[in-house]
Amino acid sequence: MGKDKNYYITSAITYTSGKPHIGNTYEVILCDAIARLKRMQGYNVIFQTGTDEHGQKVELKAAEKGVTPRDFVDGVSQIIKSIWDGMNVSYDKFIRTTDEEHKRVVADMFKKFYDKGDIYKSSYEGLYCTPCESFWTESQLVDGKCPDCGREVKPAKEEAYFFKMGKYAERLVKHIVTHPEFIQPAARRNEMFNNFLLADEFVGKSDGELLQAIENGTLKTKLQDLCVSRTSFKWGIPVSFDSRHVVYVWLDALTNYITGLGYDTQSPSEKYNKKINSRTKSTFYFYQKCYRINHRSNSKKHCLTYQKLVSIWPNDIRIHLCIFSVSAYFNKTYTFRNRNTASD
Repeated sequence: MGKDKNYYITSAITYTSGKPHIGNTYEVILCDAIARLKRMQGYNVIFQTGTDEHGQKVELKAAEKGVTPRDFVDGVSQIIKSIWDGMNVSYDKFIRTTDEEHKRVVADMFKKFYDKGDIYKSSYEGLYCTPCESFWTESQLVDGKCPDCGREVKPAKEEAYFFKMGKYAERLVKHIVTHPEFIQPAARRNEMFNNFLLADEFVGKSDGELLQAIENGTLKTKLQDLCVSRTSFKWGIPVSFDSRHVVYVWLDALTNYITGLGYDTQSPSEKYNKKINSRTKSTFYFYQKCYRINHRSNSKKHCLTYQKLVSIWPNDIRIHLCIFSVSAYFNKTYTFRNRNTASD
């Protein structure tokens, strides 16, 4: 089969703080239907699903049960896998973020970002929601509570490493403006610009005005740096050069979509790029975990974060990335394309 008939599709990986719900099931069935259709059309399909197994919620749930976090996630992951198997989901790979290979590559990736100066140590201070594992500012709260789940938040401060998202804001804006197909429909692009990327004085500016501001060095953005490690819990992938820290979700769970294909920071061209170019074209469906109407804020963060990470990964990562949101809030299609990959 020719390489032009290759296809990569994933579901979001299910969080193991409890049993899966109807949203997880809906999501994996959608992916399964697309994977089966593509196989019928003659594509060489790789369909990946799996479980997200680190974090504070898992650590707390395990303590409540009187078991170790590893024993806890082993049980939940097996339940999730058995449900997918019971529904005859035709996945090719079931990844777990506790897999040793995934953990090794994530730790290496974190170190590589740090060595390049893209990660620095500071502290995070704000209003913290434990169930969502998220910090919020006062202005982001809804009726004084977490905008995602509606639960109480508490003041907290924590040492953490941060990824320099702001360093790449101008590059993101330029790429989005010069590649109108990168985020579709246009309303979603505008939402990303207005809510995350552009400073208030640049909201509503035309593409030409934005490009001119970039050329003149006058563009202002509001993209904040991203917290990528935690010290308030221990259940996570250790930061190799700082044992007090574990890698946070944005560089752990989200990277499963490439570690599952064999991406390796030590030899990406030989191992990972060979799979991408010879086995997958690839079209990469990332169904967001947006199963609640009031989950909209976190899903936007997922979309922007993944868009950003894909844009800064090495050029030998040839991913044609399409992000579909299945939440009732969005009810739209996000499409992110890597500039190095031809369209279908």
